[in-house]
Amino acid sequence: MRIFVGLFTNLDSIITDYDTKKFEGIEPVKPSKEILSKPGEIVYVLENERKDCECLIDKELFEFLKGNFKGIRKIGGNAGNAALVLNELGIPCVLSCPLRPKSIMEMLSKHKGIELADKRGFVEPLETIMDDPEFEHLSFERKDHRKIFTFDPASYECRLDEHFWKNINFADMLWLCGFHLVSPTYRNKVDLISDILTGKKCKVHLELGEGTETIRYAIKKLTDEGVLNSLGMNECETKFIGFEGDPLENPGFFSEFMKSSGLDRLTIHSIKYRLTFFRKDREKNSKAGEYSVKVPAAKLFGGIRENLERVSKLDRYEVKKIEGKDSVLIPAYVTPEPKVITGIGDASSIADALAALK
Repeated sequence: MRIFVGLFTNLDSIITDYDTKKFEGIEPVKPSKEILSKPGEIVYVLENERKDCECLIDKELFEFLKGNFKGIRKIGGNAGNAALVLNELGIPCVLSCPLRPKSIMEMLSKHKGIELADKRGFVEPLETIMDDPEFEHLSFERKDHRKIFTFDPASYECRLDEHFWKNINFADMLWLCGFHLVSPTYRNKVDLISDILTGKKCKVHLELGEGTETIRYAIKKLTDEGVLNSLGMNECETKFIGFEGDPLENPGFFSEFMKSSGLDRLTIHSIKYRLTFFRKDREKNSKAGEYSVKVPAAKLFGGIRENLERVSKLDRYEVKKIEGKDSVLIPAYVTPEPKVITGIGDASSIADALAALK
């Protein structure tokens, strides 16, 4: 089974134990536009709501943050995160890298099994180094949540990995995430991807994300054109398909959305559970749900490969497991003192898609 993962790969700068005194004298300002441009807006985001979020920022604000907060650099981007998870599971993949600076290619080369596409076919990352700029996404982390601030013109303009898409016929499964970083001005790239996928044999999973309105367009376009098999999101991102509130209180909404959109399955991951709706293969989707709560729990401990078996001994959240006619609800594991929190949603999503779509 050949797995392709896209859209974007970048650098993450993980900033922990940050000193908010760097913002001394800066009053919080509630963001009013899609792209943040004032330090006060950063203060507001950091101080309000203990939940994950991702915000677009302009170049000046990026330079302000970069100059005041130092982080640990690692591979990031939804595609990059998913590829590293597959690598830890011992599963090779083809990764989308629209930009290929030396720094990212050298980091990727340490993970055997991750290939990139170029005019020669599928090659090792070190063979594809280009004189491209590198962009860092700044992830401010606390113990139970993280706030990501992104200045990344390549993602904002949806620069595509040309050879990745030219080789899509070789894919058995395509995992996609990143449209939430794309400006509505460039939503024609969604149309282009939809055209590329029309008639292709691979099964396609789209994972949502919080950001620009392009995500709503991508959901509608890709479902209308019938190129999606599977759609995933967290409980906050359900708003992009028209739902507000607790998904557990109105599961019928998601079952109907799945059917009316022509999807084979729709899945929601929360800290406390995995809820999946499907047309067929209850047993497979139940196993996918179990796998998709186990893999991120292992990652939270600091490493998937070495902690995967340890996870089974953990307690679960007090959510009742349910296996219905067209849905399954799987309680997640309680993981005290997590060592890693960025990329956990991507880990859950790629594990779920891997198990359900194979």
